[in-house]
Amino acid sequence: MIQASQSTADALQAEGKGHWVRKRADDVHAKGKGVLTTYWCTPQTAGQATSIASSEPSESVHVGDTLEDEFAHKQARLVEWMARLLGDHIKKVVIMHKGLGVTKSKKLVIPDRPNGATNLDEVVEAISLPKFDSTKATGAAKALAEYSNEALPAAVLKDLHRLVQMIASNYHRNPFHNFEHACHVTMNVSKFLNRIVNPEIGRDEINNLEDGEQAAAKYASHLHDYTHVRHE
Repeated sequence: MIQASQSTADALQAEGKGHWVRKRADDVHAKGKGVLTTYWCTPQTAGQATSIASSEPSESVHVGDTLEDEFAHKQARLVEWMARLLGDHIKKVVIMHKGLGVTKSKKLVIPDRPNGATNLDEVVEAISLPKFDSTKATGAAKALAEYSNEALPAAVLKDLHRLVQMIASNYHRNPFHNFEHACHVTMNVSKFLNRIVNPEIGRDEINNLEDGEQAAAKYASHLHDYTHVRHE
């Protein structure tokens, strides 16, 4: 069962597939779009679907197959987008480390959680950032000036693309908590991280958040609804 918009439901009805769609009893509140009326769409299987005549009399197109093709194409575009976004972070880390002479990243230590504790016990009103080092910030900013001249090895890009594909394949087709939603959250987290700056030096300098912490935030946002099961 697929969630469909009003325009998609109208298109299906125009093609004589109105029996495929069923209006949802509740409205959907979408960020930036307000309250939306959506439908549940249940395409017939390839053997059951009624074909729609195309421009060629000898050919036919199944709406169910078309929807699957559109979904696969959209997933592929999202995977490319996220691989590029996460790859840009790796690229910046490599460039800054070269400029600062760093040969090894600081190990990200995740403390053990006490028995009985939950994620909510770790929530705090403010997060303390490392003390700002103007010398390192200036060196990192100069290194980032060469950002467009650097390129990640093909093997790294291939592994990253494979990782994002694996993550996408384990997201279920939920109405909201799906892979597309995870991509939007990751994009917004990336934007927020880029805005963490020292107001005295401006946006072009490196922010105070460690590389590992930035990477952890981005990957956590990408995985936050991983394997989430839909409940209706």
